[in-house]
Amino acid sequence: MGDAQDLADQTVAVFCEPDPQKRARDIAKLWAPDGEHFGGFQAKGYAGLEEGIQGSYDNQVVKKGLKWRAYNALKRDNIVFFMFDGVSQSTGEVVGFGSYVLVLADDGKIQKDYTFVLQNRFASGENGKKL
Repeated sequence: MGDAQDLADQTVAVFCEPDPQKRARDIAKLWAPDGEHFGGFQAKGYAGLEEGIQGSYDNQVVKKGLKWRAYNALKRDNIVFFMFDGVSQSTGEVVGFGSYVLVLADDGKIQKDYTFVLQNRFASGENGKKL
């Protein structure tokens, strides 16, 4: 796969892809066959990823009108870290914020991805304290 930012951009693009067949091809291109997602949903394997990402697309893109953009991608060994914003398609306002940690298999495909979502840049931490 390409550099860290390219992988980050491709990863968030899957979550914004309206065509289920293209999304399935992109999932197979990016994730290992037994790849796992941990975040708003948990999934394993292509079928699980397709179902979970479809649900995310329906809720976040269709219902809430958001698109995702990735930035500040870094790679160390087989780990890729990047930040993302959830952006309103109608206003361009950033309404969500978070980060991803990707664990890559030996072939460079995503073995595990961990998503950490905050509602905004000033969201409360685990104990209710401002971050």
